[in-house]
Amino acid sequence: MEDLEGIHWQVWPVYMLIAAAMFSYAWERVSLEITSIAVVVALLLLFYIFPMQHVNTIHLTPVALLSGFANPALIAVMALLIIGHGVFLTDALEPFLRVLRKSGSKFPISTLLALFLFIALTSAFLNNTPVVIMLIPLVGALAINAGIARSKVMMPVSFLAILGGMTTLIGSSTNLLVAESANIMRGYQISFFDFFIPGLFLTVLGMIYLLIFAPRLLPDRGDSDETESRIPELYTAQIIIDNLHPLKGKQVSADGIEDIEDVNVYGLYRGGSVLSHLGGVTLQEGDLLVTAAPRERFAALLRENPDILLNANTRNEESEDIHANESFLLAEAVVAPAASVFHYSVGSPDFVHETGCRVLGVRRPHTALTRGFKNIELAVGDVLLLLGRQAAIRDLRPRHGILPLEGSSETLPENWRGRNAAWILLVTVTLVATGLLPIVIAAMLGAILMLLFGVLSLDETARALDRRIYLLIGAALAMSSALQHTGGAYMLATALVSITSALPAWAALSLFFLLIALITNVLSNNATAVLFTPIAIGLAEQLDVNPMIFIHATIFAANASFLTPIAYQTNLLVMAPGNYRFKDYAKLGAPLLVIIWIGYSFFAPYYYAT
Repeated sequence: MEDLEGIHWQVWPVYMLIAAAMFSYAWERVSLEITSIAVVVALLLLFYIFPMQHVNTIHLTPVALLSGFANPALIAVMALLIIGHGVFLTDALEPFLRVLRKSGSKFPISTLLALFLFIALTSAFLNNTPVVIMLIPLVGALAINAGIARSKVMMPVSFLAILGGMTTLIGSSTNLLVAESANIMRGYQISFFDFFIPGLFLTVLGMIYLLIFAPRLLPDRGDSDETESRIPELYTAQIIIDNLHPLKGKQVSADGIEDIEDVNVYGLYRGGSVLSHLGGVTLQEGDLLVTAAPRERFAALLRENPDILLNANTRNEESEDIHANESFLLAEAVVAPAASVFHYSVGSPDFVHETGCRVLGVRRPHTALTRGFKNIELAVGDVLLLLGRQAAIRDLRPRHGILPLEGSSETLPENWRGRNAAWILLVTVTLVATGLLPIVIAAMLGAILMLLFGVLSLDETARALDRRIYLLIGAALAMSSALQHTGGAYMLATALVSITSALPAWAALSLFFLLIALITNVLSNNATAVLFTPIAIGLAEQLDVNPMIFIHATIFAANASFLTPIAYQTNLLVMAPGNYRFKDYAKLGAPLLVIIWIGYSFFAPYYYAT
């Protein structure tokens, strides 16, 4: 049965399935993956039992409904996730962050503002989730240096990452999906910078609002949360200054080491004797420096310049150093009563030979260790900060009675991997931005280069592929296709036109934007974008206006995930570091959503000459 407008009766069960899927996604009692698969299966059954035929052509066959799982936009999203994962794991952005970190000790507020700009810029070319993960510790440190509560700055980090992702085609998976849906439906081509100007306008509006009002609207909870009040546990480490050591010639005092932040100095041994006064002493060959710092600081030093810690104390002729083309693990481990290493001192080369791991630091509960490693005998309960290959760390418990702490292992990326990740990202972005290759081909090329040049292993690549995103987008594309072919998109567009019939086109655009912006905060922004793209095109055609104004509105509104912590991943990431409550997001996010809505409503008609 089909009416004069081309609307099929199957539109009603399609509406019911979409409503059920939206409810299930928002309710979260059923996993996203199960909901997505269930919706696809239901659509397959519906159109198999009740096929929809028009002019002797069967629409919405299983091939058509499942084609979304091989959609070029979805493949591009998965490939970009791999590239972003490679940049994240290898700390490819570390050289830039190091500059900000050094500047932050002297100019914390201005550096914090520069970091906000950096977040927005980086999110235009990288998945914003790993960007936020990398920058949370740095933002927190800058806030503390500036005397600002972390609750005042963490939420703006997430919101700026979302805003920056609105400016380019690859800034968000949402952008890619809308572009692909518009291309499939009507052949509309959206290139890399097509919506950069309106996106930049909205980003600037949002940034101005956040800089002015975030400090006023966000709570001042200080650092009273448990995580922040915990005093970091310090590891004792020794540094032996040899002829080529990077610290040779640097000055050391009781306050620390020149150009090395957040590392305490416990003592300096020269010629077998400890120097009693450390005021402005210059380090020279043969000095032994006893230092202390949290695990995180030593990990950062290894990334910045491994030679600071990997000197004669931790190397031997038979073991390769951290610059070798294989990842090392940094792990914390406890010496158990049955350990086989009690007869060694912490600094014994035999420990390295027996375990395959190097002791970078040692911590003894309730005791300050202020001597060199050769004078510290291993004892039960000592916590060691160890550097070793995965196999060596794994063998510590069964072979040596040393117990690695659960969840303490982290991979230390080699410098060469970070450099490779950086140039692969640059090549991918350049190919897309210049139009030399379609985005799906450029993204897949970048992903395979990550494997071929050793930036990622196969296991690391597999972990980058998010099955939740894959199933959600595939299901959303199937629902969008059903909505389009049954006439559901046309019905909704017609209904919106009838509601706004007495209003000018810009008013219809404004209401359409607001509707999507509200729905995207309870439904996934990817699903919202894909479902509303056919409605946007239908509405533009009904109003006889430039379709791009509504297509771009779908992109911006679907990204406006500011109202709740569950609206977007980065909102959840900053919740604990910022010590936020659920209502804090609406307090700052609701005015931001209104500003973005009103800003686009007034800017778009002039920009698109509508």
